[in-house]
Amino acid sequence: MESKDRSSFEHLTFQGNTIETHDLPETINNFLVTIAESIPPIDNSCFSDFRKQLAECPERFIVPEYAVYHALTRLKASRSTGPDLIDTKLLINLADVFAAPVCCIINSSIRQGVVPSQWKISRITPIPKCIPAKCLENDLRPISITPALAKIAESFICRFFDDHFCDIIDKNQFGSTKNRSTTHALIKFSHELFSASDNSGNIIRALFVDFAKAFDLVDHNVLMQKMID
Repeated sequence: MESKDRSSFEHLTFQGNTIETHDLPETINNFLVTIAESIPPIDNSCFSDFRKQLAECPERFIVPEYAVYHALTRLKASRSTGPDLIDTKLLINLADVFAAPVCCIINSSIRQGVVPSQWKISRITPIPKCIPAKCLENDLRPISITPALAKIAESFICRFFDDHFCDIIDKNQFGSTKNRSTTHALIKFSHELFSASDNSGNIIRALFVDFAKAFDLVDHNVLMQKMID
């Protein structure tokens, strides 16, 4: 933790009690783990059974070496180093050297349907939602720093997903979709309000629901089964 950031955590409390500085890392770790402790771990045996049913990976899902080279050169040099300790600047400057082996690893992962265990490791950095943060339960946002190579592989998989689901996703979904943002959602919402208000006989009611820890509480067993079905 850099010295300029320490003041953001000086008076942080957990369950109403002030957290001592030397206990802060362990307390944050324990809290983040307990968020999803009620969710059962993903059943990897289902993956093994499903892989046996699959045919050979279609050629359209095989990533070309030049695409990997292009992805390496487009990495942000200022990006934080992941838990693999591979510096981003190194990957950028030696993209022509790393492109071939990285491409082989990515394609091997796609063909086998297995993500390297090293790519599943991330470094969690707690970022204050407000300064100074007061309550551990509500005022910290955990940011996951994953390996740069994992992000590159993820970008290709996301592209395959987008191509497959672009015609399935609800037209009113703006989150986690390509070329859409909260700005589009606000424009859509404003348009609906203005259209409804053109009729003086209408009564406008709006309900906003914020699911606390929504992404942290996704049951991956349920998600996996839906993807298989």
